[in-house]
Amino acid sequence: MTQRARKTRSVEAAKLGEPISAKDCIMAITLAQATNHLIEVSNKTVVALTASRVVYFAHMLHMGETEGGLLVSDRFFAMPTGPGTPEMQLQLSKRGQAPLRYPFAAAPFKIGREGDAIAKAWSIMKDMSPERIIHEVQREKTAFARTYERNRVAAMSDRSIMEEFLFLHDDS
Repeated sequence: MTQRARKTRSVEAAKLGEPISAKDCIMAITLAQATNHLIEVSNKTVVALTASRVVYFAHMLHMGETEGGLLVSDRFFAMPTGPGTPEMQLQLSKRGQAPLRYPFAAAPFKIGREGDAIAKAWSIMKDMSPERIIHEVQREKTAFARTYERNRVAAMSDRSIMEEFLFLHDDS
């Protein structure tokens, strides 16, 4: 059963009062949990400057490949420092420019298919310079570029993130 079918089935079951199995529910992980998994996937080589951007890219890929499924439960914001959350950006800024070696405080979790999106994003971006990663995530027509207002923090909609995936994968 596809994620979309599970999601549809879950909504229908909830309306009918039927019990919903754990298999039918796909839970998104927090930004801290996703970043912790990225630290593992990167063999502790990802740097603070690019970590939230790689996770954002993974989130966008996951949304596109699952027809709207969320990888990260946190709302992404377009901020002067790039996409992420104000809380996570503060934590990342405390880590400096060195590679991230230690995980962030986050509830324990078992990584599922979410890990595939993070690993895929890392495999695409691992050889890019930090400047190139910033450019790729913040370039024209991305959800970030369409949402960001100079020196302001603005919430990025899931719809705009999904539209970014569709724009990047437009075969016409």
